[in-house]
Amino acid sequence: MLGYAVVMHSVADWLLQNDWMAVNKISLKHSAAYVHALIYYACMVVVFGMSMRGVAIACILAILHALIDTRKPVQWWMSHIKTTTSGDTVRTFVVAVAVDQTMHLALLGIAVLVMGEGA
Repeated sequence: MLGYAVVMHSVADWLLQNDWMAVNKISLKHSAAYVHALIYYACMVVVFGMSMRGVAIACILAILHALIDTRKPVQWWMSHIKTTTSGDTVRTFVVAVAVDQTMHLALLGIAVLVMGEGA
């Protein structure tokens, strides 16, 4: 199940996300954050199913995904844990993307464990 979750995460976060969403999702006051979260939710329902538990997990994942996408958790992590002090903006960007994706994927792993499904 984790493999399917990772694939659908990639579909929602990369293939189905356009520039409008990518630029504006950092603000929960902008509709782009909710459109992206809804797409993510739909992809997670495909993975976790339409049972009450599956829908709840997909909803929780979509909400947490939107919160991570505000970039605040990533910025906090990078300033307190994974500091990038080189001044290299390309390196900082790459690390930020890696931290963002790792946060998302860690949540998927936890969701799979909660569902009690195998990889």
